Amino acid sequence: MVIIAFPLLNAYTFTEDELTGYKLMDGAIGGLLGVIGWPLAPFLACYGVFQVLFKDGPPEPNPIDPEIQDAARKSIGLNCEQFYNVAVVGSSGTGKSSVVNGIMGYKDSFKDAAATGESETTKKPRAYRHPDLRSMVIWDMPGAGTMNHPVSTYFEDKFLCAFDSLVIVTAER
Repeated sequence: MVIIAFPLLNAYTFTEDELTGYKLMDGAIGGLLGVIGWPLAPFLACYGVFQVLFKDGPPEPNPIDPEIQDAARKSIGLNCEQFYNVAVVGSSGTGKSSVVNGIMGYKDSFKDAAATGESETTKKPRAYRHPDLRSMVIWDMPGAGTMNHPVSTYFEDKFLCAFDSLVIVTAER
């Protein structure tokens, strides 16, 4: 027996003999599949796209000044040629490490999760390779606006121009 549900297309296909043989019952089962599948369909579709996009490394690295790229590699270990690099940035204590853990699919208490705390838990940039999207590296960056990481030099000091994307986390204390 084959049951296929495509809620986005509002299509429910059963075997040629139908599922139960009664149109009303088959319609009810198809509707139930739609109710269950409909809320999940966009997420599953997006996840499938991400898996295709991040299957391989970047086709060509970002056009970054070679001096900056070399300095980022030496200072924090940033690899722009083989990986998509996403930095999670924001002020100290806004939940950046928790966002990193959420993107990775980890609970804060998981052994490989980013350490979380109330203030300045992340002292230096730390890379986390995504468990499913192997060409993506999520970077847990220190909080901006502290004595160790002043706002005025944060962008340059953390080589943010070398990242493929920035996730900016904000919150009020």
